[in-house]
Amino acid sequence: MFGIISNGPRIPDCLSIFFSAFFLVFFSQALEIFTSLRSCEFRSSD
Repeated sequence: MFGIISNGPRIPDCLSIFFSAFFLVFFSQALEIFTSLRSCEFRSSD
């Protein structure tokens, strides 16, 4: 999917900003979930 976009016509700036913002939010959320899961594991192991 991303290969088609990059190989096609140039992406408008607003669209690229939206995609980068969405990726940033998704990444931060995944990181938060990952850290909370790890802390839960450490608590249960004690």
